[in-house]
Amino acid sequence: MSCQKAKLEAQYQAKQQAQVSEVLDLKQQLELKGTEIRSLNSTIENLKGVNEELKVESIVTSWVWVNLSEGSGHLPSHPLVLRVVRTLRRVQRISSERARRLLSNSPNLMA
Repeated sequence: MSCQKAKLEAQYQAKQQAQVSEVLDLKQQLELKGTEIRSLNSTIENLKGVNEELKVESIVTSWVWVNLSEGSGHLPSHPLVLRVVRTLRRVQRISSERARRLLSNSPNLMA
């Protein structure tokens, strides 16, 4: 009887150790997933910021392009507008038709 009791106690301890090990492993996996989620959330926030910058640059580019093509001589001296103007003038030198294609196909022409 004591032999059987010792055998059952050994099985119980082995199961208990296996469960403790599994719980620790699951905790580690949960921690890794939490880190991954925080990293992905940070990446999402960074991409949202970049997207907003691209929206602004796209709007400014369109506005500057319209003003340049209409021959309007008055453009604000904001650094972003000046950069867009320089880029558009450089593109205009290539050829006006090719410039239109470049502008319509390149959302980040200013890079």
